[in-house]
Amino acid sequence: MTLRWLVRLSVWLRRPPSRARIYLILAVIGAGMLIVAAERAGWWPEAMTTQKIRLESAQSR
Repeated sequence: MTLRWLVRLSVWLRRPPSRARIYLILAVIGAGMLIVAAERAGWWPEAMTTQKIRLESAQSR
């Protein structure tokens, strides 16, 4: 851990976030986990999937 993270941790311990902020953070993490789970299970719509673009390098020309 760097000194910056230790300072942030001490500030967080002195003034912890509100219950509403904790619920918001947990909701965002939960939504992300649901999206990943839906994509891996094959339930994610094809229209919302990005396509991989192959970039050609200048050296291959």
